[in-house]
Amino acid sequence: MHDVIIWYSIISLIGFLTFPIVFRLFPLLPDRGYAFSRPLGLLLAGLLAWWTGCLGLIPFLPGWVWSAVGLLAAISGVILARSQVRREIVSWLKQSYNLKYIALTELVSVITFAFMLNLRSFFPQLNQSEKFFNLAFINAIATSPVLPPPDPWFAGQTMNYYYGGHYLVGFLCKLTGTGAATAYNIAMGVVYSFLAVAIFGLVANMVGLARKKGKVAPLSGLLGVLFLTVLGNLYPLRQVLTSGLLPLGNPNFPLKVDWPASARMIYDPMPGGRMLDILTEYPIYSYLNGDLHGHLLGAPYVILVLGLILQLFAAPGKWVVSKLSWRTVPRYLGFGMLLGSLYFINLADFPTYLGLTLVAIVVLELQARDKWWHALGRIGVQTAALLSTIYLIYIFQFTTFSGMLRAEPMTDVANIPVVNFLSRYLGWVYWHGTNLSEFVEMFGLFLLPIATFLTIKYVRLVHQEKTPAYRLILELITALTFFIAGWMVNFELLGPGLILVYVSVRIFRLEWKHQEKDNKALAATMDLLVLLLLFSAGFITLFCEVLYVRDIYYNRFNTVFKYWYQLWVLYGLAGAYSTWWVLSWVKVNSRIPTISFRPVRAKSQPTGLNWLAFNPTNRLQQVVSENPLLDEKTSLFSSFSNRDTAVPAVRQKLKTLSLTSKNHWIFGWISLLILLAIAASAVPILAYWQTTNGYTNRIGMDGEIWYSNQFPAEYKAMVWLRDYTANQSERRGVVLEANGMNYSWANRISTYTGLPTIVGWPFHELQWRGNLNEKVIWDNWLDMNRIYETTDVNYAIELLKQHNVRYVFVGQIENGSGSFYPDGHDPKSYSAQALDKFGSFMKTIYADPANNVFIYAF
Repeated sequence: MHDVIIWYSIISLIGFLTFPIVFRLFPLLPDRGYAFSRPLGLLLAGLLAWWTGCLGLIPFLPGWVWSAVGLLAAISGVILARSQVRREIVSWLKQSYNLKYIALTELVSVITFAFMLNLRSFFPQLNQSEKFFNLAFINAIATSPVLPPPDPWFAGQTMNYYYGGHYLVGFLCKLTGTGAATAYNIAMGVVYSFLAVAIFGLVANMVGLARKKGKVAPLSGLLGVLFLTVLGNLYPLRQVLTSGLLPLGNPNFPLKVDWPASARMIYDPMPGGRMLDILTEYPIYSYLNGDLHGHLLGAPYVILVLGLILQLFAAPGKWVVSKLSWRTVPRYLGFGMLLGSLYFINLADFPTYLGLTLVAIVVLELQARDKWWHALGRIGVQTAALLSTIYLIYIFQFTTFSGMLRAEPMTDVANIPVVNFLSRYLGWVYWHGTNLSEFVEMFGLFLLPIATFLTIKYVRLVHQEKTPAYRLILELITALTFFIAGWMVNFELLGPGLILVYVSVRIFRLEWKHQEKDNKALAATMDLLVLLLLFSAGFITLFCEVLYVRDIYYNRFNTVFKYWYQLWVLYGLAGAYSTWWVLSWVKVNSRIPTISFRPVRAKSQPTGLNWLAFNPTNRLQQVVSENPLLDEKTSLFSSFSNRDTAVPAVRQKLKTLSLTSKNHWIFGWISLLILLAIAASAVPILAYWQTTNGYTNRIGMDGEIWYSNQFPAEYKAMVWLRDYTANQSERRGVVLEANGMNYSWANRISTYTGLPTIVGWPFHELQWRGNLNEKVIWDNWLDMNRIYETTDVNYAIELLKQHNVRYVFVGQIENGSGSFYPDGHDPKSYSAQALDKFGSFMKTIYADPANNVFIYAF
C-alpha cells in the first residue's frame, strides 16, 4: 500500500506540474488539455532524462531522474512567468463548470487506478504468458545506469525494440525506488488510469466543441470511458446463443465466460490444414491478461495524439498547426514529441496516426479556400517541420532501432520492381479471411450507433443536395454487388469495408460542399473528424483482409493483433460520439413526420398542422423535399432555429393532410444498445469475478512472490545479485544461466535482476531481430548449455570469454532440483563435476552449500 500511495502521489505531482504546458499546447480545447497532463508530463520528464542518458552526459540514476522532474517544473515556471498566461489560467479556474470537470476527472482517475490495482492484487504473479519479457525490459532499464538500455536477453546489444513504454515504467521505478516486480503491477493501474482519463477528456472535448458551448460534455466523456476501457466485445453473446445460460444453482451463473477465447475467435487456415488462432485483443481483455506490452502502454498516447488532431479541427483556417517562427517552436516540439512517442512506444501506431495527422492538416488547409499553391506551401512547411521535430526528438531510437522485419522479397515476384520491394514487408492474404459475424462480435457495440449516425447524415445530405434517384439506386446496387461478391470469394468484409470507406468520403464531401455554400468553416463541426476516423477504420479493416506485415510468423497473427487494437480505438471513439449525436439529434428532431389523410385547416398553427409544431428545443421541422402537399421543397432533416419562420401554405386543392409524430424507433434503438452493452459487460463483470474466484484470496502487489515460493533456495541468491549490481556500472555484466525455451521460466535470473544473459527466449529475439542471421542466436543459445555441461575447464573458459560472461549462476534449475515448468518436466541434468568446475577458476561471491546454490564471478 505504501508503494501505491507513493506512485499515485508522484504521478499526480507530475500532472500538476505539467498543467501550464498542456494549457498552452491545447488552447482551443474546452478543458485546455487537463485530462492529458499526467501522461504528457511523464513523457516529457522521461525524455529529458533519456536524452542526457543517451548522450552519455549524465548517468541514468535516481538523482538525475528527480532532476528531470525539476526541469519539468522549470519549463512550467517559464510559461507561468508570462502574466497573460497566469490570467488565462486563473480565469479558466474561476469557471465553476471547469472546477467540477477537474473534480470529475480526478474521480475517474482514482476509481480506474484503484479498480485495476484491486484486480492485480489477486493475481500479481509475473510468471505466465509474456510477462517475463516485459519484466525483463523494465528491470533492465530500472537497474541500468546507462542508456540506451542493454537488451537483457541478448548480451552486448541494446534493445532493438519500441521500448519507450517500458522505459517510462523503469523511469518511475527509479523515481519511486520501487522494485520492478511490484512496479509492473502498479504500472498496470497507472496506464489504465491514464487511458481512461485521456478518453474521458477527448470525448468530452469533442462533444463540447460540437455543441459549440465552450464547455466540456462530461457525460459523453464517461460514455467514451465505458465504451473503450470498461466494456468488452460480444463474444459472450455467442456463448449464450450456442450453449445457453447456466442453471441458477451453478456457481458461475449465468455464464462461465471463456474470456481467452474472446480474443482468439478468428481462425486462419494455414498450410497443411492447420488452423491458426488470430489474436484480437481489446483493452479490458489486455488488463485481465496482464501483459504490459507496447500496445497497452502506448494506448494513452494514441489518445493524446487524437487530442492534437482534435486541436487542429478546432482551429480552422490557415496554418492549422502554427505559422513557423521562433515563437511557435515550442508548439512544434510538443506536437512532434507526442507523435513521435508512438514510434518509441508502439511502432504499429506510428504510421496510422501520423497519417491521420497529415491528412487532417491537408484537409484543413485546403478548406481555407486560398490559392492552391499557397495551401500546398503551408502544408509542406508544416509537414516538414513536424517530421523534422519527430526525428530530432527521437533520434536515438531512429538510429539504434534496426527494425524487426526480414525484408526478404518473395521469389515469385522478384522480377517486378515495385511489387518486389513491397513484398519485402507485406504478404498477400490468399486464404479465407475474417467472417462478418466475427467482425460484428468484435465491434458490434460500436457499429450500431455508427451505422445510425451515417444513415441519418447520409439521408439528410442527399436530400439537401437533391441527389437524383438513379444515383441512389446505383449506389444501392453497387453496395449489394460488393456484399455478394465478397461472400462468393470468401472476402466477407469486402462489402462492409468498402461501404464504410465510400459513405465516409461521400458524407465528408457533401458536408464540405454544403458548408462552402453557406460560407461556414469546414472544421466547425466535429462530425468531420469522426468521418475521418471512420474512413481510417474502414481502410485498416480492408488492409487486414488483403495484406499482412511479413514478420517472423508469415501470417496475419501480429497484423490483426496490432491493427484491430487500433480499430477498437477508432470504432470506439466514433461509436461514443455517434451515440451522443443520435440521441441529441432525436432530442432536437423529436417529431419525425409521416403522412396520413384527414381533414385539417391550413391556417391552424400549431394545433391544426400538428406536424409543424415547435418541439421543446424551439426548432421547427419540415417534411420531405418535393412533397406535393407543400409549396416549398424542403427536407425531412432540415430544421430552423427561428420561431418566426413562415409556415408553407397547403395547396387549396388538397383537403386532407395530417402528419403525426412517430419516433418510437428510438426506444427500440436504445434498448438494443443497452442489450449489446450488457453482453459486452460479461468480461469485466463475470470474467473478472470468476478469474479472481469472487475477489477472494488477495495476494498483494508483489510480482515475484511466486518466485520465492517456487524456488525458495535460489530466490535469496537472485535478490542478492540484483541488489549487488543495480545501478552500479562497475559491477554490472553478463550473467550465465541455464537456457530454455519461450513461455517457460527460462531466463528467470536475467528477468528478475535486469542483468543481460547470452540469449533469452530465442524466438522472441528472432522476432525482434528479424534482419539478423538466425544461426547467430541459436549458436549463442546452445553455447549456454555447452558451458554448463562440459567438464573441460579450458573449453568453458573459452566460451565464457567469448560471450564476455562476468557471473555464473548455479541455482535450483541448474542443479536439477527445479524445472522451467510448473509440473517439473524436462529438468536440467548437469553433473556435479560440471557444476563444480566454476569454483576452480572463478571467485565464489555467493554460496549456499546446503542447497547447492552458488554465484561465481570473474
